[in-house]
Amino acid sequence: MKTCLTILLLALSIFVHAQDVTTKFANDVCSCLRQISLEAATSSTTLSQQVGTCFVTSATKHKKELKKKKVVDIDQATDAEITKLWEYVWKQCQETGKTVFSRRAELENAE
Repeated sequence: MKTCLTILLLALSIFVHAQDVTTKFANDVCSCLRQISLEAATSSTTLSQQVGTCFVTSATKHKKELKKKKVVDIDQATDAEITKLWEYVWKQCQETGKTVFSRRAELENAE
């Protein structure tokens, strides 16, 4: 029984640490997204590139820790893994995401 409890606590500890790095990563992406000047964006392509840059910059910053905590190996990430990271980002900053994609839709409609 003691061994089972130890294994459970260890597994929970690893999960919590993985969540910590994922949260740091997502918060960095969100912070970057908030710094984008939406009014200055002149095309949906430019805005999409800025959003992508936020993701890549944060992924690069947290690359070693994300791999170490077995969240994702950024260098060999699958589309599904990248999508999962994006989903976590959007959960962390829903309002910012809505604002950015609303502006992107406006620009697409104007193009």
